[in-house]
Amino acid sequence: KQYHMNKLFTLAAMLFFMTSIMAQTPADTVKYWKVGGDVSLTFGQTALVNWSAGGVSSLSLNGLLNFHADYQKDKLLWTNNLIMAYGMYQEKDDKRKKNDDKIDLTSNLGYEMVKNWYYSFTLGFKSQFDKGYPEDQDTLYNSKWFAPAYITAGLGLTYRPNENLQLIISPATYRLTIVNDQRLADYGEYGLDGGTLDTLGLPIPGTGKNYRHEFGFNLKFMYKVTIVKNVDWQTNLELYSNYLEDPQNIDVYWDNYFTFTINSWLSANLTTSLIYDHDINITDKDGNTGPRTQFKQTFGLGLAYKFGHQNE
Repeated sequence: KQYHMNKLFTLAAMLFFMTSIMAQTPADTVKYWKVGGDVSLTFGQTALVNWSAGGVSSLSLNGLLNFHADYQKDKLLWTNNLIMAYGMYQEKDDKRKKNDDKIDLTSNLGYEMVKNWYYSFTLGFKSQFDKGYPEDQDTLYNSKWFAPAYITAGLGLTYRPNENLQLIISPATYRLTIVNDQRLADYGEYGLDGGTLDTLGLPIPGTGKNYRHEFGFNLKFMYKVTIVKNVDWQTNLELYSNYLEDPQNIDVYWDNYFTFTINSWLSANLTTSLIYDHDINITDKDGNTGPRTQFKQTFGLGLAYKFGHQNE
């Protein structure tokens, strides 16, 4: 239990760290910054005692941090967005498992070319906090901290007509995939070159590469809007094509965040994530392995707090 609670504590610690830095920044610099975001902690529970219709008692807990820090002065624009999420659930006396786990950072530095268009350099980072397991078993994990992790660096153009919309087009983007786990690397997970096979067709431990280098086209689209009063929507779409290998295969990462505000401390959150990555192999119920469209949806009711500057 303590191990999983540390993940939620990390969300709060990161928020405290970033706001502390801003508090120490000279006042004449702070006026060019717009810093804010929201943090939420949602709960879910089902309790059954002698319930004739059947079912399983369960408990879930999810934390989400959405933080932005934007700097704009004259022709210089620097935008930063960090999304961190972690969730866990437990059914009756079964082992506690995670149902959400995300670290997603985008930092974009731009210099205005013409109105609303910027020459830009973009850095991105994606990973997760904790070990993840396939649905049908809980002994061999298929992901963990920095396994995988994706680091991108791209040159291109950014279109930003207002605070709520940003389109980043990077036709020259380097992407580094890191798998900091030798077993996963030996089996060639996440597009890596697997290890040398022995006479039984199994990889020899320690022979797989832990890194993969790609160069291609990257597009990021971020949009946030208040649909109706107390209902906010943010969508983040990212597309990537690797020039060096099968450029026709487009990796898709698409996240949506809906916030239904009840009052200043209580809200409901609905999040969806869709992923298609040709380098991620998934085994279906029939034993067939290959790339698949992945989809995740979470919904919860709980505590929420908005802080700092809020985009309108």
